[in-house]
Amino acid sequence: MIRRRCLPLLGLTLAALACGGEPRSTSVTAPTPRTSTPAPAVIAPPLPASDGPLWPAMTRVEPHGDVDLGARLSEIDACGSCHPVIAAQWRESAHALASFNNPIYRVGVERFREVKGLRASRMCAGCHDPALLASGAIDAPIEPADPRAHVGVSCRTCHGITSATLDGNGSYTLTAADDLIPEEGDVESVAAHRRRQAPAALGSAAMCGACHRAFLGPETGPPHHMPGADDLGPWLASAHAGALGPVPELPLPRQGCADCHMPEETASSDDAAARRDGKLRSHRFLGGHTWLAAMRGDDEDVARISSFLAGVASVDIAAARIEREGAPTIEALPAESLAPQPGDRVLLDVVVRNLAVGHRFPGGTRDSHDTRVEVELVGAELELDRSILDRLSDPLLHLVRNAVDHGLERADARAAAGKPAVGRVVIEARRVKNAIVIDVRDDGRGIDLAKVLARAVDAGLVHPDLADDLPPEEVAELVFRPGLSTAGEVSDISGRGVGMDAVRATIESLGGAVELRTTPGQGTCTTLVVPITAAVQRVLLVDVGGERAALPIVKVERILELDAGAVERSGREAFVLVDDEPLLVIELAERFRARAAGAADDAAAVAQLVITEVRGERVALRVDRFCGQQEIYVKPIPALLASVRLLAGLTVLGDGTPAFLLDLNHLA
Repeated sequence: MIRRRCLPLLGLTLAALACGGEPRSTSVTAPTPRTSTPAPAVIAPPLPASDGPLWPAMTRVEPHGDVDLGARLSEIDACGSCHPVIAAQWRESAHALASFNNPIYRVGVERFREVKGLRASRMCAGCHDPALLASGAIDAPIEPADPRAHVGVSCRTCHGITSATLDGNGSYTLTAADDLIPEEGDVESVAAHRRRQAPAALGSAAMCGACHRAFLGPETGPPHHMPGADDLGPWLASAHAGALGPVPELPLPRQGCADCHMPEETASSDDAAARRDGKLRSHRFLGGHTWLAAMRGDDEDVARISSFLAGVASVDIAAARIEREGAPTIEALPAESLAPQPGDRVLLDVVVRNLAVGHRFPGGTRDSHDTRVEVELVGAELELDRSILDRLSDPLLHLVRNAVDHGLERADARAAAGKPAVGRVVIEARRVKNAIVIDVRDDGRGIDLAKVLARAVDAGLVHPDLADDLPPEEVAELVFRPGLSTAGEVSDISGRGVGMDAVRATIESLGGAVELRTTPGQGTCTTLVVPITAAVQRVLLVDVGGERAALPIVKVERILELDAGAVERSGREAFVLVDDEPLLVIELAERFRARAAGAADDAAAVAQLVITEVRGERVALRVDRFCGQQEIYVKPIPALLASVRLLAGLTVLGDGTPAFLLDLNHLA
């Protein structure tokens, strides 16, 4: 939404951007492996609302009579007496801070309850508050001294799950059976305890997925699994879940959640779960964030999780702001200089980058074709605007599948041609001036140009009398014509969905071009040339006349907050003394025509100044408010405003607010 007091010069363009010129989200449908049955996108019919006190959590509790199951789930010390190492690891984990002892979770649930009510908020309880849920106290006010509200997901929760389904929202059944605490030295009682604590569901993907998968129900919206809270769906479609069938020449072990997130660690012999080799499964439950460990001041755990995430993702805090009751808002550049205190509200601008392919390209192509292939990625670190990247995913996926489906020969044919048994597909991205160039090349059989030409003649695309005169490069271009295929039959791999004609159409819609080169017997290379319509840049965001503007952070020497009286006027100009040097004060609001020249905001008690250089001269830019530091994607200025030299680019911030990047050299 655009504020009422809009910059007169830019209002029309800003309004267009804010009201829909920039996509806010992208819906991606992952390809379905042929041999797998992935979890449904829409959950099974939900439990009826009359199905006990736990709905809309899908958790079930076995009849437990007079047993205070909530109190039992909250008891940790009994487990820790025999398993001190595991108990210590658990206390450092996200499982231990999953409930109302986690301030972020607590605030989230409280806000959810304000909007949807207590009953609807139970959907979270099976995974975050099982002790409260099992005891029937989930709707009661949260008491600081109630251990059930602060125990999170305890030992007895996981070890008490007798069965689980893949639905999510805590879709498990919890037993009320006795723990069978063993007697010291009694072999039979120890064995009975171990059997009781290792139900069939323990460590299964269904048990983990019961909570690491969330869906919205009728009380909260159209029923569907939430992609941002579904860690199970991608795994189900992967080779690690066995979705692709056996691959004899490239053994890939089936791995569940625990194999990655509960790696083996060396433990002291004091823990009864330690094997003879001194190993046990880690109960730290390593995941995708370090903030819990950082909040505890546990540098060792931060390093451990960072190592676990190395090469998978990077997370940077671009800016931060602290809101403290009874005190002015604190902002800092850089964010690391902030020192939050308990009770503070901390707002962070976070930049998350995926460094790996992830699950956007699950296997399936090479397995169904009995083709051995090695895929190499070159230049994966290049950054591109997300909206463009999303539109490139389908064309790139088709080109890779096309290489395997039509390009690479089977192992026996490659051997007969004197080629290595393993084919190669290289995806290489590089920057060339103002464009990203992406090559997808293989070392396969190449395109059969004679077959392409024959198909084109049959389809009426080329007159028979002209066929013999077409040069090879023009024949190769025919593969981009709609409906033309050289495959003997339509395949499930590349013969459906995006075709080569659609690949070209997508790239050209981005202002780019597609080139194709092929050599019979040696392979094919398809090149995508995509203009860089956005560059990543770190900026200082400021408020100017009620609107946001962005200043390149490399141009910012420092920011100052001075008493307004420090700015002295001389005629139409203003100056401020900084480091014993008088600096010209440039009122950005005046340059944007948000205020008349010389009409500074005299009501302001302080002067917010950005010290920078304009054409080699040190100056102070006066703004209305500092809004933090952030990494943004800078897009070109629309043609309508191309003549405004002060504007270097534009962006749309995370909250939908548009902002222009300023070219400070044109302030002079």
